[in-house]
This record gives sequence, C-alpha cells and structure tokens, in this order.
Amino acid sequence: MQLTEVQEIIDCLPKGQTPFWYFRDRYAFLLLGMLGDEIGKRQVKRSTFSQLLDKAVVKSVFAEHRGRAVPRDAFEYRVAASPESYSLTLDTWGSNKDWWMQTTRRGYNLVLQLNFPPEHDQAYRQLVDPEGEMPFVCFDHPVIEKRRSTLAWSRFDVDLGNGEALIEEIQTDWLRFAKEFRQQAERARGRFGRWGFMVHKEAMIEYFDEEMTKHLHWDEAMLAASVWFLRRELGIRTIFYHTPESGAAIKRTGYRQPPRSIYSRLPRRFCFRQTDRRPAFMSKKIRTNCSKKAVARAKFQVLEFEGPAGTGS
Repeated sequence: MQLTEVQEIIDCLPKGQTPFWYFRDRYAFLLLGMLGDEIGKRQVKRSTFSQLLDKAVVKSVFAEHRGRAVPRDAFEYRVAASPESYSLTLDTWGSNKDWWMQTTRRGYNLVLQLNFPPEHDQAYRQLVDPEGEMPFVCFDHPVIEKRRSTLAWSRFDVDLGNGEALIEEIQTDWLRFAKEFRQQAERARGRFGRWGFMVHKEAMIEYFDEEMTKHLHWDEAMLAASVWFLRRELGIRTIFYHTPESGAAIKRTGYRQPPRSIYSRLPRRFCFRQTDRRPAFMSKKIRTNCSKKAVARAKFQVLEFEGPAGTGS
C-alpha cells in the first residue's frame, strides 16, 4: 500500500481508541455473528464456520434457544465473567525503500494495535515500572509510545478495490519480554535486571502471575480483533493470512522465525483454509527483493465472507 492509502483509511475511521472487550473463545461468537441477523444451526453447518458447532460455548447458545434461530446480538454481545477491556488503535508501518520492514510488497501496512486494559497499566506501573522505562517494549515496532501500553499488534495490506486484505503478521513483544523477566526472577535474589533496567524479584513475579496470565491468549484476541476490524469497519470480503512458509519466503523474516502456531493452528481455529489463490495485488509488481520463484511457490490461508458487512452476512 502507499502511505496515502493507509492514511485515508485511518482518516475515515473514528479517532482515538475503540473499546474491544475479550474473553476466551469469543472469536467463535464474533464469527457466527457475521452470518446474518438470525443464525440457525443448519445455516452454520453449510457455512465456512461449520467447525465452530463443535465448541461447547457455541453448543450452549443454541441449547438456550431450543432449536430456534439465534439473534446476531446473542452471539456478538455474549458476555462472560470478567472479560478484558482492551482498546484498539491504528497506526502505519513500512517504507518504500527499506527491505527489512517485512512487508509482502514494498510500501506500507495498516497497523491495528491491541492495548492493555487500564487495570493492567496501573498494576504494571506500581509493581514494575514506576519511572516509565518500558523494558518490555521494542520501539522499532509499531506500538503506542505514550498513554496506553500495547500488548500486541497486527499488520494488514489492504486492497479496498477488490475487497481483500492480507494479514501480514500478528505479534507481541510485551508478553515475550515479560516471560523472560519472569523466568529470570526465579533465579534471582532480590533486585535483578538487564538492559539497564532493574526490578525486584517478588514484584516481577506478582506482576506476571497476577496480571500477565490474564493475557496469555493474546494471539486469539489479536486475530479476533483483526477479523472483526477488517470485516466490520472496512467491509473486507476476503481475508488472506500467511502460512509459515509464505511468510518466511516472501517477507524474508530471516533466521528468527515467529512461532509456527500463530500461522498454522491459530488461523485454523478461526476457520481459515489453505488456498492456491493469492491476493489480487500480488499479480502486480511486488517488492523487488522477493524472487518470483518464491511468490509462485507461496501458499496462503483464506477466510471468505459473503454479502455486505453491514448486514452481518
């Protein structure tokens, strides 16, 4: 994408932070809510989302309605005990020159950021980082640098003309670094640290065990927010997702690969299917440091919707 395209999308959407509450398995409710105003079991069986009928949480909703069609709101606004009150913000990422940006085609991505609830930020500042040094942040990545703390983000290449989007990546630095500190705390005596940052052993253990364990399903929440945003806010009909192989070959991610599960088991849970198709924009000239042979061999995953997004179908 060109920077102007990304900025036009951001300018057309509400400014500030969008609330996004999440609990385990809510993605199943969000996906089913996109099937229409009334959702029946037979309809789900014939749809892309048929595998979701095997989930206990979905069975319970249909059981409550005793064979009748389920209103969309009964899925989309389903509430569990103590959901996490995240917020979503938008940003840009990329360059027309630098190859290391790990985008499929040279240019820019739209970034969706999943930010921690305020309760987390308060506990984090009290227990770990009262001086605001932010040891779990890599500022070379697309995160919020002020106000709220970014748990994770996803990057998209969006083709509004064809109603398509490619999820380039979903990633977290915060949880990864916090896990490493938590492991180090087990071996520490008193205060410890690295990168010039120091924290007390007991404070780090309390922070991780009491706060960060609430967000261990960050990947599920991030992908749910991504699909919801692309479908509901942008009206995207076809969402592509990298496989581990296509991401490594096309984006040239180098020797340090992301966890395979993020590009295999996770999208399968969301009903993505492997496909020989490629995003339409890949038929045009893409980034010059990617070989045509790598593009020809690439396999993607895809999730497709029918009808206008506003109807939920």
